Amino acid sequence: MDFLHLTAQQWVLAGAAALFAGLAKIGFNGVGMLVKILMAAAMRGHERESTGVVLPLLLCGDFFATRAFYRDVRWQTLLRLLPPAAVGVGLGYLWMGKLDNATFKPLIGGIVLLKLLGVI
Repeated sequence: MDFLHLTAQQWVLAGAAALFAGLAKIGFNGVGMLVKILMAAAMRGHERESTGVVLPLLLCGDFFATRAFYRDVRWQTLLRLLPPAAVGVGLGYLWMGKLDNATFKPLIGGIVLLKLLGVI
């Protein structure tokens, strides 16, 4: 998908997703779920690829939050979380390569519903 050829509506949805990603990083619980939904809407027809856009967005948010709150970061906890996070990203990368868009859409919908119900 060529990001330079997004419509104005798609750019607004992507911008809203970025805003909500930032709000989620500063502690507004629940809005993080909107990030994936809005980005999938912005990239209609390329929902699976939208995940590849959201991950760097969230990683940048983590980086800037860590820089902003450098003195308050619990480094031992952060370092302990990095290996399982890296494994999860790697497994997700491998798994996403095997999914097509038709399979991915109901999967992400189910995950969002489970999160709304508090199951995961």
